[in-house]
This record gives sequence, structure tokens and C-alpha cells, in this order.
Amino acid sequence: MPLGVQTNPSRGGVYTNLRKSPYTYTLYGLVMHFSSKFYHEKFLSKLDEYTEKLQCSMFKLTGITCDCDLLAALMLYASVEKRGFYICNALNDDEYKSLSDFTMEASVYNG
Repeated sequence: MPLGVQTNPSRGGVYTNLRKSPYTYTLYGLVMHFSSKFYHEKFLSKLDEYTEKLQCSMFKLTGITCDCDLLAALMLYASVEKRGFYICNALNDDEYKSLSDFTMEASVYNG
């Protein structure tokens, strides 16, 4: 284990090793790890409003109604969690340590 990375929370309940944190949120198999109960609750309290605002913005921009749940959750997580970034995919064990580790692909099908 690298020096300075603790597996137990600090006295204030902060996990510097996000992998060990019990504060998680799962969406579409992606498990977002939070360093503290405070950041976890802050994320949960803002998620619905943030998602709705993003969907409205996307509709105004494109004229298309789209599902922005995952994009909103990822963007909000990156904004709220200040002590690191750790998301794992429960379906295939991939790990993401920054927002730039994600690639979004859009496919258009002609029917």
C-alpha cells in the first residue's frame, strides 16, 4: 500500500482510499465511491435536480429528448467528490480514476 493511503477512515470519517469507502452510489453497474458521508449525501441531494437541468439543456441545444442520467451522475460526481475519483464497473471490473477515462459513444441506426 502506498505511503499515506489509509484503509480506515480518519477520525472525521474521511476515507482517503476511496476503494475502501462504504459510501457508494451505483448506476448502470458503475459504482461511484465517495470519501465521506458528507460528499455522498451532497451528491444524492443534488442528483435529481442536476439531471433535470442537464436534460433541459440538451433538449434546448439539440431539440432531442435524451436520457442524461449517467452523464449527469458522472459530471456531478466529478464536481462533488474533491478528494479523488474512483468508479468501478461491477459488471466487468474496469476501474476509472478520472472523468477522462470515460468515452461516450453515440450510435445512429437507420431503421
